[in-house]
Amino acid sequence: MKKFTLFALMVLLGAGITHAQPYTIDLVKDINTSGDSNPYGFTEMNNKLYFDADDGGNGKELWVTDGTSAGTVMVKDINPGTDNSSPGGFTVMNNKVYFSADDGLSGLELWVTDGTANGTVMLKDINPGNNGSTALTYHYPTVFNNMLYFRANDGLSGYELWVTDGTSNGTVMLKDINPGNGSSNQISYYLTVFNNMLYFSADNGSNGLELWRTDGTISGTVMIKDINTGSGGSSPNGFTVFNNNLYFSANDGTNGYELWVTDGTSAGTVMVKDINPGSGISSPIGFTVFNNKLYFMAYDGTNGDELWVTDGTNSGTLMVKDINPGSGNSSPNVFTVFNNKLYFKADDGSVGKELWATDGTTAGTNLVKDIYSGSGGSSPAYLTVFNSKLYFVAEDATNGRHIWVSDGTSAGTIGITPAIYTPPTEIYHLTVMNNAIYFNAKYNSSVGQELYKLTDGTTSVQELSSNTFTVFPNPAYGNVTVSNNQPFNDKCMLIIEDLTGHKVAEYKMSPGSNSYTFSSAEFANGVYTCKLVSGNEIAAQRLVVVK
Repeated sequence: MKKFTLFALMVLLGAGITHAQPYTIDLVKDINTSGDSNPYGFTEMNNKLYFDADDGGNGKELWVTDGTSAGTVMVKDINPGTDNSSPGGFTVMNNKVYFSADDGLSGLELWVTDGTANGTVMLKDINPGNNGSTALTYHYPTVFNNMLYFRANDGLSGYELWVTDGTSNGTVMLKDINPGNGSSNQISYYLTVFNNMLYFSADNGSNGLELWRTDGTISGTVMIKDINTGSGGSSPNGFTVFNNNLYFSANDGTNGYELWVTDGTSAGTVMVKDINPGSGISSPIGFTVFNNKLYFMAYDGTNGDELWVTDGTNSGTLMVKDINPGSGNSSPNVFTVFNNKLYFKADDGSVGKELWATDGTTAGTNLVKDIYSGSGGSSPAYLTVFNSKLYFVAEDATNGRHIWVSDGTSAGTIGITPAIYTPPTEIYHLTVMNNAIYFNAKYNSSVGQELYKLTDGTTSVQELSSNTFTVFPNPAYGNVTVSNNQPFNDKCMLIIEDLTGHKVAEYKMSPGSNSYTFSSAEFANGVYTCKLVSGNEIAAQRLVVVK
């Protein structure tokens, strides 16, 4: 196994850094030694990770890993030879993984595996012949009451709601909602379990896409409400359970796409608030439950796409903060709850798309760190909570796009790069399994886009000591001298940040010197963070500027 271990910079700042961070990034396996295997669709079952990959000889096929090179193997060459079976839609039920695949004869159909080659079989040829039913494709199937529900096309009834108990005979169309060959066209990635029912949107051919539910029986599969009366359809989407109700976005034909709620009855299906009054569209999306409220992005017609919150009432549905002031969009998304705050990506119009956090108040909604200084933005993605820290992928001006880790503070938000490193063009799909984060990346020119894992042996993002270095005078009113009891090395930088994490100054330390002097005259009155940084090691002190 090729292993890139973060270099232990024990003498970086003398007493400033007493321990190296034991993050390690390992190449699990070079699956395609002549190109990119592009592993995708990571799904955990029984302490193993299932995914699709291309080894350069068998096409895109089903693979599995236990985290070791020897334990990373192709489960089965479903479409023999170099052609792709293109497995996808992986869903775990009853200690088996269900997925779609094409064996070269039947098209994309419903398959199942127990992790062995012999136990990897087509469950049912729903659409006989080579066209395929595209079961479990282009949407997310859902397990409900020990059954798997999904969208499929049998070639006769169009796309309808199907269900399986894991057997061929038990794989059936639940109901022909749009009778005949017309598709009911369930937006089945919105299949959502609520109050022992499965909710989804469907088109019966008369009312357009509307809100439906099922108890798993034909008679119990019914439309709840024709929200947009007539054939127009309200296209409900984004179903999220909160406080014993189901919240979603829908268009009633008068008020545009707004925030709606249902208790499962027609009378109890109502618009919560017309956020963008009149026919304007607020398009609420990204619903995330945090601290007994529901957070989301919406547009009120004046302030652009911003962060909103609701307690379920009209009066309690409010914009949290106009992050990008005026009509500009901050476009908050990738919401993730961590350490009693809600973290997300947003653009304040000045520093680009960066990592933000909120405690639910306007004052408590702030930039965590300006990772890519200037207006470019680091575009954080794949926010993942692991080992009491927040991991994500972001880009900085030096190392390109790589993995970052944060304890929620600016000083504690740092990039993790291997010692042997050429900035990768892409990193995808951070997935936690067995005390490691697995992902798809390309770290240098000798290895393609392959499967990596990150392990973290730390108990905190960094170890800071009040004696790492001195800042004098402090409070400062002119020149400030930073002193350390060991000489700076040739990689050491001094970075000054304000309390929002915005970098206001950066200085290169002179190798061999023990001190550096800069002027605080250009800084406004306030509190700043002085950081000595080299690679992935950081030491920090507060600096107060008064004039």
